[in-house]
Amino acid sequence: MPNEEIISALRASQGKRVRLAFADEVQTVIVGTVDDEGFLHSGPDCADPYAFWTRFGEVKLLEPGH
Repeated sequence: MPNEEIISALRASQGKRVRLAFADEVQTVIVGTVDDEGFLHSGPDCADPYAFWTRFGEVKLLEPGH
C-alpha cells in the first residue's frame, strides 16, 4: 500500500480502530495523532492508549474499522 494511501487512511481514522499489517505481524490499534513522519497509536489489541509511535514506511497494509 503506497505511503500516500496509508497517510490519508490514518488521518481519516484518528480516534478509531484499524488493523495494521507490518512486515512480521498484524495488530489492531487505535490511531492517535498523525504527524509528518509517522503516527501515535495504542498498543496491540488497543492496549496502552497512544503509547507507541510508528513511521509510515513500517506499515504494509491498513484496514479501517476493526
